[in-house]
Amino acid sequence: FFGPSREPYSTLVPQRQAEVDREMAAYRALSREREALVSEAKASVGIWSRYGVQEVRETFWGDYEWGKDLAKRMSFWDVVFGVGRGRDEELAVVLLRWVGQILMNFTVGFVSALVAFLFSLVKVLWAYKTGLLSGALFFFIAATGASAMVALVV
Repeated sequence: FFGPSREPYSTLVPQRQAEVDREMAAYRALSREREALVSEAKASVGIWSRYGVQEVRETFWGDYEWGKDLAKRMSFWDVVFGVGRGRDEELAVVLLRWVGQILMNFTVGFVSALVAFLFSLVKVLWAYKTGLLSGALFFFIAATGASAMVALVV
């Protein structure tokens, strides 16, 4: 039950943990080096390139799907826990309440997706090492397009 404090493990675990720590440090160093190389490559093509715009599109649609899935999960649990809540209500009232709740869930889901996309967009701009003016302009255009898409759906 007390694995690391028992006798054979009290000597084996610290040795192996030190080995794991060394390997993790080496992995993190290589990972940082790889990320720096990828960032340099992205900086050379730029955020306005076909690759930069495609990455931003993929980020948007990934966050959009995440928001849609969030809304579906919220709606599912609202229906599961809402069954039998108002026994004296008519069917039309219950259905209207469910429709209203589902619409509200999708509004919350898509607005949350928009906020998540805006944070992801800053991360993408940082990875492409975009200049201040170019980055601000790209952020404004992408945020306006994403807001328009969310407003169209909501």
